[in-house]
Amino acid sequence: GAVIKVKEATTGTVADINGNFMLNLKYFEEASVTLQIAMVGYESKDVMINTNKLPHDLGKITLKKEE
Repeated sequence: GAVIKVKEATTGTVADINGNFMLNLKYFEEASVTLQIAMVGYESKDVMINTNKLPHDLGKITLKKEE
């Protein structure tokens, strides 16, 4: 249930139960965008993506539990 959105944009999505998600970034003209990943009870994380090298597998992103 993590929420993934492009920083300073309205584009976003929600991860499935396994944490998988897809997000179409091909319409962004910038060379890179920052994805903001957030989930209730966890610290959010920013991940920079190079839009010139799409599609891109982000691998495993782990969020730290809030204390």
